[in-house]
Amino acid sequence: MFLLLAPKQPFKLKKCIKVMKTLLTACSVVFFLSGNAQVIINEYSCSNSNGPTDSFGDTPDWVELHNIGAATFDLSGFYLSDNSNNIAKWEIPAGATVPAGGYIMVYCSKRDQFTAGELHPSFGLTQTKNEWIILSSSGGAIQDSLKIVNMTQDDHSYGRTTDGALTWSIFPTPTPGADPTPIVKETPNPDPTSTSVPPTQVSIDPTQ
Repeated sequence: MFLLLAPKQPFKLKKCIKVMKTLLTACSVVFFLSGNAQVIINEYSCSNSNGPTDSFGDTPDWVELHNIGAATFDLSGFYLSDNSNNIAKWEIPAGATVPAGGYIMVYCSKRDQFTAGELHPSFGLTQTKNEWIILSSSGGAIQDSLKIVNMTQDDHSYGRTTDGALTWSIFPTPTPGADPTPIVKETPNPDPTSTSVPPTQVSIDPTQ
């Protein structure tokens, strides 16, 4: 009887180790989301028709990143993505920095460049395909992320109720770089000391 059971033990051990690694990875991602990020996703619009205009005179959908720290932050080598299965989809070019307490605009124009202080990743955004907005470090650590599940009307945006806040709201008049007045307050983001994550901002396993 013992001889029949023995060969199964290594398999169970490997399975246990795999589960433990998965749990540890998930915990580390939540930690980066909640406590270590200096640059965060502050506001975005997937319905920009007549709103903010980029340096090319176009109105692509956009994301505002906000530096909540007290020092300039260099985003060179970091990554932006709209796909949770490919968090390193677009590498931010050298020279892209965000001043202390300041902002940088990400225009999702598919132009694949950094120009006039604007980031133009190689992808666009849509609010009807369960896409993501993901910012990760050069080492693959997710700094901030959210799944686009809150649809907005034309020229509205969705963002933190005030800069860096834990609650999110819908804005009828987006004003990147300032605190607009929300019309709808949504489910709050997790407390920085908590590991709970709501549907609008969830953890991602970068190993998948």
